[in-house]
Order: sequence, then structure tokens, then C-alpha cells
Amino acid sequence: VSEEFKLKQIIEALERREEVESKINSLQDSLKLEDENLKYYRVLDRSLGDRGIKTYKLTELVTQLNVLLSHYMTILTGGAMSVWVDAFRSKKTDGDIIPDIKIYVREGGKQVVPVECYSGGETEQISTAFICALMNLAIRYAGGTNLLLLDETFTALDAHSVSLVVELLEKVRSSKMHTIILVSHDTKIQNTIRFDQRWVVTKENDVSTIEVM
Repeated sequence: VSEEFKLKQIIEALERREEVESKINSLQDSLKLEDENLKYYRVLDRSLGDRGIKTYKLTELVTQLNVLLSHYMTILTGGAMSVWVDAFRSKKTDGDIIPDIKIYVREGGKQVVPVECYSGGETEQISTAFICALMNLAIRYAGGTNLLLLDETFTALDAHSVSLVVELLEKVRSSKMHTIILVSHDTKIQNTIRFDQRWVVTKENDVSTIEVM
């Protein structure tokens, strides 16, 4: 075996060693970070208990959700309507304490009411705000999503409300690079939103056809 070949083998072995050492160092850094997180949760566990940790995390997420809802409802209603989630503790009949969630709405100077009191266009606006807010949280905590599906979002909205929803969707798409799939029977929407692609579905004699525009 030539000296040149031996030297090449030594160099390759050293490179493999450096690669392995780099991976080991990276794993050690990850373990240190996870160890710090584990210490944090152990403190919470001692302070709050298992159910307390769940309630704590729920309250933390709800706080962030409410901030996002306020932002999106301001865009959709110009600040005329606000929506928030209230997470509180309620007792079951067997005495076990579980988290409960309620959604409330305030419109202008009117009295605060549960979301169930609303219907029609207001419900569509609230639903759209929730979709965008939850998608934002999914991006933040769950690896994210780049696909948003909306079905008949504009059905109960007037022209002004439609323009506000369109504005919001354009911001969502441009800022986060999302793909938005919108299903609607309202043909006016075709000229309201800048679609990258349109699929027109027609039905005749119980046979549906799809035309890509």
C-alpha cells in the first residue's frame, strides 16, 4: 500500500471523527436544554401538581389566543366588535376540578354576551378570526401549517365585511406564505380576490365537471 493511500485513509478517518464529535456536541447541547426544561417543569409540578400544570399551560395559551383574536377582530370589524376566551375552573359532580372554556363577545357599548347569541355575518367574522388565531398558534407551537381551508366564508357578509375579510386573507397569505383554498358559491368573489388559480365546478345531469381557470 502506497504512503499516499495511507495518508488519504488517515485524512478520511480524521474527517469522520470530526463529524462524529460535532454530532455528539450537538446532542450534548440538546440534552442540556432539555434538562433545563425538565427542571422548569419539575418546579411547576411541585408548585401546581399535574392538574395545575395543565391549567397553567391552558391559561398561558388562552392569553396568547386572546391577543391574536383582538388583533384579527380589529382588522375584521374596525374595532367595533371584540371577542375573547375565558378559561376558568369548574367542578364536576364528583368533585374533580377540570378546566372549562367560554367565548364572549362585546359589540360597541352593548352588554357582554356568550358567542352563542350571535349568528349570520357576525359569526362568520368571529370564526375567521379564530381560524387565523389558531393557525398562528399552530405555527408557534405545533410545527405549523401552511394550508388554510375556508368554506363559504362570505355567505352571510355584506360588501364592506367581505372587503375586510379579503384584506385579512391577503395579509395572512403574504406574510406567512400560506396556501389558501376558498370554496364559495358567490361568483362576485371571483373578481374581489386575486386568485392564483380558480377551479370552477358545474353540475349537469347529475354529473359534475371541473374547469381550471
